[in-house]
Amino acid sequence: MKIQYAISIDDFRALQTPLIGRAGANAGFKGAIVACFLMAALGVFCIVQGLGLPVGAFLIGLGALAGIASYFFDVRAVRRAKEKYETNVLVAFQRLHCRDHRAVEFNDSGFTLSCKCGVVTRPWSELAQFSENDKFFLLRTKVDGLLLPKSAFSSEGDRTEFRRLATDQINNNRAFASRPIEYVCTAGERRSARLLHIVRGGGWRLALRVGVTLAGTSYLLNLYLRLEYPSYGPALPFLAAGLVLLAFFVAVIVRSARTKSPNRAPLYVHFGEEGLHLQDQTTIARNSWESFCGYLENESILLLYYNPRLYRVIPKRALASREAEFRGLVFRKLSHFDYRNPVRVANTQVSKPA
Repeated sequence: MKIQYAISIDDFRALQTPLIGRAGANAGFKGAIVACFLMAALGVFCIVQGLGLPVGAFLIGLGALAGIASYFFDVRAVRRAKEKYETNVLVAFQRLHCRDHRAVEFNDSGFTLSCKCGVVTRPWSELAQFSENDKFFLLRTKVDGLLLPKSAFSSEGDRTEFRRLATDQINNNRAFASRPIEYVCTAGERRSARLLHIVRGGGWRLALRVGVTLAGTSYLLNLYLRLEYPSYGPALPFLAAGLVLLAFFVAVIVRSARTKSPNRAPLYVHFGEEGLHLQDQTTIARNSWESFCGYLENESILLLYYNPRLYRVIPKRALASREAEFRGLVFRKLSHFDYRNPVRVANTQVSKPA
């Protein structure tokens, strides 16, 4: 099978990180609104405490005007961000090499990608992952990847033939084609994985950096408030800490809203001496044991680390009667993950873990 294709601007744009921006919904605007609300609340507080109606009305009016100005500034910022985003996409597209003519040929031994820049051939034995979405097929090898737009195929039949070819090749080396385990991680298991990573996988270092940053910001804000409002001395540390924590939680909520929800489709995992074979609705991948740099476990889950920040969660409940078999493989093939020295080291011990 040989396919000749070009990269269109629409396909290229689909590969870029989408610009998520709507006036009134951005984190900066929400932070400004919180600040304006606090300013207005301070004005109400001044009136209630008898510090003067003019002062209170001034702060309330200033908060309201600042909120309105923040919205119009956000509208302008979103418009400029969209213009800059489109300009950057067009510039990057113009720099894309050989975008008007590329070819890829598949045969029994592998696949060859060619363009004016040269020719690259990869054997099927290097194929590690096959996946697809609405617009693209992805073939990922141990060293690089091939992204094929579905528009390059003349018909749905050709796409089906290519899909069958790729999946057959990635399944050919599945010598451990025994009954797979099937699972979907629960929210509790994801929390347990994060906690295990933080406590024993080095994740505490990021938590410590965040804590130190929040504490330092609170301290500086407290110093500023002491200079501006010395009469409220005892309450200022709590006010400063509250404002910083409020801003932090708003940022966390906004980031969580933008993060894709966890995949609820079941994952099928085959395992054996060669490694793991993983499959869900859109992706088929194989990971040799050499792909991992270590493991951690607690009473409910196993974490298999690809690198110090990326790990695969394996719930022990999904292993059921095969838990001893899987843990034995993990213990023989991998060493205990050490975030201080994350380089993969083969486990030479012969006893089983507790």
